[in-house]
Amino acid sequence: MKEHRDTRLKMPRFRRPKAELEALRLLARQAALRGESLASIRARLQIPEPTLTVWARQDGYRQTDLKARAEAEADAQRQADAARGEGADGIEAIR
Repeated sequence: MKEHRDTRLKMPRFRRPKAELEALRLLARQAALRGESLASIRARLQIPEPTLTVWARQDGYRQTDLKARAEAEADAQRQADAARGEGADGIEAIR
């Protein structure tokens, strides 16, 4: 029995230039940090899902990462406000 061989020419896969990929990644990162969902980023920028998923893991802009980042920022803000409040009490005591 003969093995079937495909004689059609195989076209190389389309790959975007590196500069275009870097620009798309930057746009995706900025949109994710603004709170846009990965699905809407993928649809708007026409990025394949596996590519966007890898970028999200590498850059840390998955929803869980964004939530943790927001909680850390809120905690830092509370600590700064508490420190400012202690300083204000000290200034009032001096006056």
